[in-house]
Amino acid sequence: MHAAGGSKPGDEVRFQLHTLMKRLGHKSRGGKNDYDSLKARLRQLAQTTVAFASGTLEGVAGAFFAGFAIDNATGEGVCITNPLLRPLFEDITHLDIEQRRAWAGSAC
Repeated sequence: MHAAGGSKPGDEVRFQLHTLMKRLGHKSRGGKNDYDSLKARLRQLAQTTVAFASGTLEGVAGAFFAGFAIDNATGEGVCITNPLLRPLFEDITHLDIEQRRAWAGSAC
């Protein structure tokens, strides 16, 4: 959400796997198991149905990502955000990154 903050839902969000791991506060050196774990999390976000409630709007909008791809040679990733989750983007992207990291850590 933080990396996608400057983009519109449905846009591509490009990133380096190593940079994403650092932004998430991952302390390891980025070994194969770390990257495999991150890729598994991205797959889960592309496969999971998201239910939301935002002000006067609530519903189900499918997966968090409409799609994603990883270039294993360069370590570059690209995610396409789900445009139906615009209310989630508008309500959450303004939150402090440390607060979101704390929420993510408690959910794992």
